[in-house]
Amino acid sequence: MKKQLEYKDETSQKFWTIQVVEKKFIVVYGKIGTEGQSKTKTFESTEVALKEANKIVANKIKKGYKETKDKNFTGNKEDENANKEPVNYYKELKKFDKQYGGESYAQSFWIEEDEDDFFETWLYDISDEQKKEYAQSFQVFAGADGTGARYAFWFSNGNKDVNQAPIICFGSEGQIDIIACDIKDLIKILSFGQEPNDGSFYFGMYDIDDFETKKEFFEDTLEYRPNFLTFRKWMKEDLGITPVKKWKIEDNKEVNKLVKKAVKKYKKPFDKWQYQFYPNPEDEKEEYASEQKEKYEKTKAQLLDEISKTPTAKGYYQLSENEKLTYDITESINHKLRKEYLKKAAELDPKNLNVLKDLAELQTYPKNIETFKKLLEVHDAPEEFYSDIASIYKDNENYKDALDYYLKSIQAEKNGWDGCYHDYVIDICQQLKINGIEVLEKTIKDKPNSSAYKALYKQYFKKKDYQKAAEYAEKYIDHTDIQAHNYMDIANKFLKKKAYKEVLPILEKTVPRHSWDDRKMRTLNNIGLCHFRITPQDIDKALEAFMKAYKLVKNEPALHQNLYLCGKSFYDNRQHKKAIKVLEFCVANFEYEKENSSKMIQEIKNK
Repeated sequence: MKKQLEYKDETSQKFWTIQVVEKKFIVVYGKIGTEGQSKTKTFESTEVALKEANKIVANKIKKGYKETKDKNFTGNKEDENANKEPVNYYKELKKFDKQYGGESYAQSFWIEEDEDDFFETWLYDISDEQKKEYAQSFQVFAGADGTGARYAFWFSNGNKDVNQAPIICFGSEGQIDIIACDIKDLIKILSFGQEPNDGSFYFGMYDIDDFETKKEFFEDTLEYRPNFLTFRKWMKEDLGITPVKKWKIEDNKEVNKLVKKAVKKYKKPFDKWQYQFYPNPEDEKEEYASEQKEKYEKTKAQLLDEISKTPTAKGYYQLSENEKLTYDITESINHKLRKEYLKKAAELDPKNLNVLKDLAELQTYPKNIETFKKLLEVHDAPEEFYSDIASIYKDNENYKDALDYYLKSIQAEKNGWDGCYHDYVIDICQQLKINGIEVLEKTIKDKPNSSAYKALYKQYFKKKDYQKAAEYAEKYIDHTDIQAHNYMDIANKFLKKKAYKEVLPILEKTVPRHSWDDRKMRTLNNIGLCHFRITPQDIDKALEAFMKAYKLVKNEPALHQNLYLCGKSFYDNRQHKKAIKVLEFCVANFEYEKENSSKMIQEIKNK
């Protein structure tokens, strides 16, 4: 048995075939003009395979597919290819982008072709004719981030077919990267969902808090890229391109393989072509290395000569510093030799801060601890080194001493990047099997610490103690000056858990901190929803918040719905005067449930 179906409408043209072979059936499907995708399923007998195949065929016909005997659908690739036109992948991508919206399916990617003057900001120190020649070799076609980066087709050897041209990214920091061999490969890369502008990839638009699951986080990212899954389905079914498989993880082998393939194929010819316009940086690097080597050798000879006459700590320290210059020549440093120089310097001047710091960094445990403790004795600000000592103890699994020094650092208001020392305290306490929350609370009992408040809010949230979590979240907001949208992120976590009573004070604190009316409106809307859910019988507070939000942004459909619900709630609770006032406002100002609002008003007036 073999059936061949096709589906055609204004937006798509697809084929679908099924063939039963012994105990299995084979399905091939995709966009007309492509080879499509193939799936095979095996059953316990031929009869069962036929029965299941006929069911699927009937279902397809219900959905609008029609049976065909067209030669293009016979499965004979030689016959098909003779009659097919090649897929214009770029044209199809533009259509998808226009229909669903740029950045809605892949991070920081959108089609943008009107870039005639793009290279004016890129090209410098070359003539106008060279600028023109350079720019004519590219076609800028898409945005790559929100700060000016762009994707472009590179037309090499006179070939101007956008479906065959390699993809180059001109980064917002001045870098130029080869991304894909062609637009088909770029579409596959985009199915990872993340910004691939420099060939490196990461999971998510924001950092994942340790109390947030990957599932919850992925649901969040779909709010920013709601058409991501649609894009993956479209490229597979309409273009016959299989999306990358493991798109939820940080490092994707399929994506990296595609980028490496493009770099291998095009980097050398692209560099050769580009160096017609600019000097080769490798030549400049070689010239610079030669100068550095000469400088390094001259300085070393001079210092060794001085030390042979009069050994000084300063001389040995300068020899150690001079060894760093070798990095610019060989990209490696002789740390063993540096350590020897620093040891001799320390013998001559045991209180030299620079010598002790560098020596501590080069030593291994426990020698580095000994040197850091000498620094604590001679330094005016010993707290600068508490975290270094704690980190060494932690790496060497001496958790008790690590905890002691991290707490000393926190008490000295040295919290680490983004308050990471507090998270380390929690982790270490788990190793020591003690209560990390109690330890942190005791440490900051008499002294405010915004990073500690943040860590405690996260820990209580993780324990699902939303009341305590909200208390510390409030303290964190009161003692920090991060941007207002970060407070919205905190509030949204409570809203997802339906912790309406707990999140209300947080929302009220953040309203005056927003400078944008749109964000202030959304916060007020959430305040209204919280009142609605905390005390359903007391609609007045919810209505007050919704009306404040409406005055800021009048065209928000969610607010129209919420204002209507207030009117309906007054109606249901027989608060007729309030109901009429709200419902008449709804009828006069927006379309949402206008007919039902009018009916309720009339019913009240008829009573």
